[in-house]
Amino acid sequence: MSNPFETIGFVLDATLAAAVPLWIQQYKAKGGPDDRDRERVREMAQLIGEKGDILVFNALAEALAVLSFCPGGVKFRGERWETKPKGESDDGP
Repeated sequence: MSNPFETIGFVLDATLAAAVPLWIQQYKAKGGPDDRDRERVREMAQLIGEKGDILVFNALAEALAVLSFCPGGVKFRGERWETKPKGESDDGP
């Protein structure tokens, strides 16, 4: 990987693969995200969009975790994050 953008993408993918499941577990422990969590993620989306050049990693990981609870989950950089409601089987954490 001599292209620095390719390297950054690889590192981002690898770290999200570790961080999003941790956020998902935290939300599962409290029964899923609530309205306050979803509102915070909406605010994070604006921050991520405005400061995309500044890696807002933790906010991105948490946002993907909250969005994973939406029907059909969320897809980001080729990875699908989907968490089924409690009691339903899912392939994720």
